[in-house]
Amino acid sequence: MKHVLLIRVGMLGDTIWGASPIKALLEHYGPETKIDLVVKKGMGGLFQYDPRVARVFEVSKRRLPLLLSPAKLRILLHSIVHPYELAIDLESKGFFKSLLWLLRTNKTISARAVRHQIEVPVEHAVDAFRKIIGFVIPNVCAKLGAPELFAPPSADIRSLIPVDGPYICLHFGNSWVSSGKSALRSWPSAHWQQLLLHWKSRFPHH
Repeated sequence: MKHVLLIRVGMLGDTIWGASPIKALLEHYGPETKIDLVVKKGMGGLFQYDPRVARVFEVSKRRLPLLLSPAKLRILLHSIVHPYELAIDLESKGFFKSLLWLLRTNKTISARAVRHQIEVPVEHAVDAFRKIIGFVIPNVCAKLGAPELFAPPSADIRSLIPVDGPYICLHFGNSWVSSGKSALRSWPSAHWQQLLLHWKSRFPHH
């Protein structure tokens, strides 16, 4: 049984994108593979009902050095008992460099180490992550990576949406806007209009 560690400590969007390689990793290593995640404190609940995730480590301050971070030390100790086959650091900075250096793992890959080979920030985050994991697993598997969340089994999502038939949800905000920063990360309204017109013809029954 293989163990894989995924590191992406960010807000909601970054956390969801950061977990996108899970499907690709399971395809390559097998469905019994144990996937552990390292996420920002408070984000672990997103994966509470995800059967693919074995353990979630929440980090409150990613800048803290290894010896001063209880969360990082827990990850290191866990790797001693359950060594990882692969550790993937999707952070753009070296917050976990010391941890990865000491981590019990056969292979590691860091997003910042291959950044010059990826068209960031031009391409979509998921496409970038697919390229990153493509350095350590076959591309045919890496291309399967995609964001996915699992709702509680008892949740009746349909009852929350007042429409009949299939539907598509759009979210126009981002973490910069919600925190009062400049809307640099916002998609131009013309792009949204173009997308909606495209979807209107592609999904006429939605």
